[in-house]
Amino acid sequence: MSAKIKLSTVLEAMEVSGDCDAYLNIKTGETVIITPDVESYCFDEELEFDGEPDWLREQIEEAREAQDSDNYIPCLLASKLMNGA
Repeated sequence: MSAKIKLSTVLEAMEVSGDCDAYLNIKTGETVIITPDVESYCFDEELEFDGEPDWLREQIEEAREAQDSDNYIPCLLASKLMNGA
């Protein structure tokens, strides 16, 4: 079952994200903001987490899931869908 999602949540994520990408989990209503630095790691399929801080590893894994999972859509698309565009 999909979560009820407030348009204000989507718009806030878009506003906060600035130069970053924002994704909306359509099942939970949670948003994920991906910085350009983290996104650059997402494309490195051979990335090894030797010596990387746990917080960075977690952000990379969350970003990869947001980009690859059908449970996430870009917030820009979500706002258009919610506005009936």
